[in-house]
Amino acid sequence: MTLRVDELSAYLAARSKALRELAKLESRGIHSDAEKARETDLLAEIKRADDVMRTAVTDAVMIEDQRTNQAVWARSTDSYANRPRGSVRIFDTSLSQTRDGDWFDAVTSQYAPVTLSAAGKGSRLIQKVAAFPFSRQRGFLPIAPKATAVLQARNEAAAFIANQVTAPAFEAVKVSAMVSIDKDTLTDIPPTEAALNTTLAAAIGARLDHVLIQGGTDGDVTVTGMLADGKTTAVPEIGFDQLADAVARIEDSGGTAEAIIARPSEIAGIRKKVDGNKLDKLPELISIPDLADGTPGIPTGTVIVADLASVAVAIRKSLEILKTENSPEAFRVDRVFIAGRCRVSSVVLADAARVQILKVG
Repeated sequence: MTLRVDELSAYLAARSKALRELAKLESRGIHSDAEKARETDLLAEIKRADDVMRTAVTDAVMIEDQRTNQAVWARSTDSYANRPRGSVRIFDTSLSQTRDGDWFDAVTSQYAPVTLSAAGKGSRLIQKVAAFPFSRQRGFLPIAPKATAVLQARNEAAAFIANQVTAPAFEAVKVSAMVSIDKDTLTDIPPTEAALNTTLAAAIGARLDHVLIQGGTDGDVTVTGMLADGKTTAVPEIGFDQLADAVARIEDSGGTAEAIIARPSEIAGIRKKVDGNKLDKLPELISIPDLADGTPGIPTGTVIVADLASVAVAIRKSLEILKTENSPEAFRVDRVFIAGRCRVSSVVLADAARVQILKVG
C-alpha cells in the first residue's frame, strides 16, 4: 500500500479522534445497547487505522531494504565493471601488453614447469624430469655420456674420444590450449581470471605429460616419449615381483628408480595387489589420468618404472599467450579468445635401461 502524506495524516487524525471519544464513553460507563454499538464502531475504526499504519511502515522498510540491496549490488557491479579488459592477467601478463592475434611471451615470475604443474591439476612429471630451459624456438640439449674411470698406467693411451659430451640441436612441438569467454564476464567478474589461468595451465600440463610419455607431432615437428625410447618387457601381470625386477634393472644401469607411472586404475591395482609391508619398498606411484577429451594419458596394461632424473627434456622457459577479439569468429559472438602455449622437445634418456616399460600380455 502506498499512501500520500496527507492520506496518512487523515488516518492518524481519525484514530486520535476515535481514541478520545472511546475514552469519554468508557469514563461515563457503557450501559445501553446504543453505547455498546458505538464502542464496537470506535474499536473497529481504531483497528483499521492501526492496520493501515502497520502496512505502510512494513512497505517502507521493504522499500528501504530493496534500495539498500540495489545500492550494494550497484557498488559491486560498478567496481567490477570499471576494470578495463587490458588489466586482466594471464600467466602474470596483462592483456594490454599483447597485440590482437599475435603470440606473446608471458612474463610470469614462475618457471614454466612450476606453472604447468597447476598445483597438481596439470603436469605430474615435468617437475620430476631433468628439464632444460631454452629461450628461442629451438635449442640444444646437453647429454652426458656414461664413462668409466680407470687406473691409468704411465704412458698408457687415453681414450678421450670414447667419452664425448654432446649437445645436439633439437626442435620442439607447440603444446597449446584455448578457451573463450564473454567480454563482460571477463571484465565484470574478477574470479574468472583465476579460472582462465588454471584451465590453461592444467590443460597444457596434462598434454605435456602425454607428450613426455607417448611423444607426438604438431604436423611440423615430431617428438618421441619414454615409451619409444625406454626398454620394454612383456609380463604376465603387474605385481611386486615384476616391479622389483624393473627397479633392479634400473639400478644395474647405474640409475635410481624414482617413480612408477601408470593409469589411475593400474595404480589402484598395484595398491590392492602388493602387500602393505612391501608397498613402501617401491618407488613413488604416479597416476596419469586421461586428457579431458578422453585421450589416454598412458595406454592400458602399461606401467613405466623410471629414473626420472635420467629423463631429459628441453622446455621453453617462457610460456606464450594469445588474445583475440577481432577475429571473425570472436567478433561475431562478442567473446574474447585466449590461448596459452609451451614448447617442448623429445625426451632424451641418459640410458635406455633407466626407463623400464612393463606391458601385460
